[in-house]
Amino acid sequence: MEYPDIDWINYSWWENQIITHRVAFLKTLDEYQISRLVVHVKHNLKSNEISNNEGYKKTLEIIEDYLNKQKKETRQKQTYQWQGDAEKDLPKLYIKMNGRFIDERTTLEQFKAIFTGQPIESESIKPVKWIASNRLLAYFLDQVCIERNWQAIAENGKLFLKKDGDPLTANDLAVALSDSKKFGKPKGYEEIDEIVKKYKKP
Repeated sequence: MEYPDIDWINYSWWENQIITHRVAFLKTLDEYQISRLVVHVKHNLKSNEISNNEGYKKTLEIIEDYLNKQKKETRQKQTYQWQGDAEKDLPKLYIKMNGRFIDERTTLEQFKAIFTGQPIESESIKPVKWIASNRLLAYFLDQVCIERNWQAIAENGKLFLKKDGDPLTANDLAVALSDSKKFGKPKGYEEIDEIVKKYKKP
């Protein structure tokens, strides 16, 4: 669909569409159009003449809220993103955890796929069987994952299996983390601390 240019002359049309139709309209735009809008609005908000213009402020608020939700949805559709040097760190982490916390039949590639931002629909994503307690898994993920919604990511991607082979859900992990906060760190947490002390999220 073709729309007017994003400039001073046509801006009121754009503003009206965004404030009136919000997400429904923004979904019809491509990344270039949205980035142009953000640049245009931010640039003009710096102007003394319109720095307090409520229309500009509302437009920017709607766009940024939309972009933040899009980013969150994207993150929920991929596995965790390791913040260090994945190629260097993950093999070492795998060696320390294999047979102790994760099933010894877990391959390195299977383990790496969980922490390298892979699409959850990817055939390379095969669930890792966690052989320790749910509380230890929740404790571990809370230490290394920067994603606030790490429980939802685990469920959406079916990233971990319980000892009985059932997928761990977001609720399983949320309850496990809550229990640790209520009743103290899980049994065996010292070993997790020792393993991940170099890899904790900032």
